[in-house]
Amino acid sequence: MCMGTSLYLFNPENDMALAHGKSRFVVRHTVQKMKDDLSFLPAWYAERDGAILVPDVNTAKRYFSACPFGLSVNCVSEVEPIYERIVPWGWNPALCRTLKEKNLPSSAFPDENRMNEIRRLSARTTAVSLLQLLKDKVHGPLVGTSSVLKDEAGVDAFLVRYDRVVLKAPWSGSGRGIQFISSPDVEAPQRSWIQRTLNIQQCIVGEPAYMRLVDFAMEFRAEVDGEVHFAGYSLFETDDNGVYKRNLLASDAVIEQRLSAFLSLNVLNEVRFTLEHLLAELLHGTYTGYLGVDMMICREGEAYLLHPCVEMNLRMNMGVVTRILSDRYLDPSSQGFFHIEYYPKPGEALQFHHRMMEQHPLVLSSSKIQHGYLSLTPVSSDTSFQIFIVVE
Repeated sequence: MCMGTSLYLFNPENDMALAHGKSRFVVRHTVQKMKDDLSFLPAWYAERDGAILVPDVNTAKRYFSACPFGLSVNCVSEVEPIYERIVPWGWNPALCRTLKEKNLPSSAFPDENRMNEIRRLSARTTAVSLLQLLKDKVHGPLVGTSSVLKDEAGVDAFLVRYDRVVLKAPWSGSGRGIQFISSPDVEAPQRSWIQRTLNIQQCIVGEPAYMRLVDFAMEFRAEVDGEVHFAGYSLFETDDNGVYKRNLLASDAVIEQRLSAFLSLNVLNEVRFTLEHLLAELLHGTYTGYLGVDMMICREGEAYLLHPCVEMNLRMNMGVVTRILSDRYLDPSSQGFFHIEYYPKPGEALQFHHRMMEQHPLVLSSSKIQHGYLSLTPVSSDTSFQIFIVVE
């Protein structure tokens, strides 16, 4: 395949579209605004001379002119039937329908059967079975139990078994679609959520809530030949409700060193190698591209335990982005954080951008970021969403 025939799309509505499950899906206004504002993000991980889809090519060109790195990508504002390969943030039935209507080659996106299988594998129920397989195969201090609850009586029976539980909708992402419940006496809004989720998605995943110390992920890449290879670690932070906050920018070695304060690297390596084999069997060539398995280090008494499969994200994710950014653009001796920010007021993003550039000027050493602030997406007076990094 010739270079320049790949088109990268940022579609953050993917998880919601998967939950909807139909080939026609209307993106909410706020999510569309996020999609437009952050559309430039794939430029940081796209292949050389690939194309990225943006709403305004001129805005992207202005960003290029100020960017300290030569990002070798082309910006386009339309999806045309000239691309042999589409690389979205994630696959969903509505995207496949759109590409088909735009007369893209059938080889550029999954057919209906393959898309249905990708959707099935993207559900949190997949993580339930994957967790059990890992616990069966890996020797070490692992923790975690997860149940698929198919009716309200099953949910109520699960609630009385633990002091605090996490209930999850089968399809949702980035900490959304999750309820933490500390009592079998469910409050009215939570009861309504349980009933609505069961009605729409037919089941709920239930897990006991653990004392979480560290959130991290192992990132993988599923290849065309069916092999699955480890792509690196990501270390991230969430709030008390499990909603994503930010990612650490650091080398794999630094992240491994942090994790080794709690766990033996032998255990981490065994989980990594076991997942490569299990994921290859599970995906069996259905899905190609990046994916991530979220994990956490928990504490029980004086013991540190590894929960090896909290979630599986069968799509591109911010952990992979930060892994690529760290490896390509970060000075090995530096560390920083990767942020996604929302600004409710017009002009707020631009004020923040100018203030950060002044207070944290970007400093490069041998074409690598040593320290400073860098916005990874264009910022203007009407920006509502931004992705940026701050390196120390």
